[in-house]
Amino acid sequence: MGRLRIVRGSFHRPEKTRDFIVTPYLYYIKVNLMELIAPERIPRIAYFSMEIGLKSHFPTYSGGLGVLAGDTLRSAADLGLPMVGVTLVYRKGYFRQHLDVQGNQSESPASWIPEDILEPLEPVVTVNIEGRQIQVRAWRHQLRGHSGHTVPVYFLDTDLPENSEWDRTLTDHLYGGDDHYRLCQEVVLGMGGDGSDFRLGP
Repeated sequence: MGRLRIVRGSFHRPEKTRDFIVTPYLYYIKVNLMELIAPERIPRIAYFSMEIGLKSHFPTYSGGLGVLAGDTLRSAADLGLPMVGVTLVYRKGYFRQHLDVQGNQSESPASWIPEDILEPLEPVVTVNIEGRQIQVRAWRHQLRGHSGHTVPVYFLDTDLPENSEWDRTLTDHLYGGDDHYRLCQEVVLGMGGDGSDFRLGP
């Protein structure tokens, strides 16, 4: 195989040229990966994010970071890239803002029921936090691109009867709680997602 290079906005290979698409953060090379790498050697890309915005009724994002993550995964689905997304399920979401007639703000949880929308997965992994063995399961949503290619997005969940009452709330609130709560959430996402078999699933 010849060397690959990008010259003047085109993707070049000996005797062949392909266009590529530029996004603010990523270069997506619009090319059939099967032409470049043997199928059994194509790596799967795991995209971890504390928030991913997929649908307005999935309260798993609060703003720009979540929208960017969702758009990145949609682009991967459109381009047929071997990518998966991993985030937390956030059963109580970010929050819903309410204003009374005097203009005073109040907040309430943006609760949802993932069991009614997402596909449950059987594997359960264990994450050690401060000496506690916390069980983590996953829910899956298949993001389908224009080409028909799907990118699975996994939502990690600690709301299991095997966990303590407090540990079950670790996947409740997006950007909720104090620094300790947030750090524990990041451990669940990083260690639970990286150490799981479902991350590499179809």
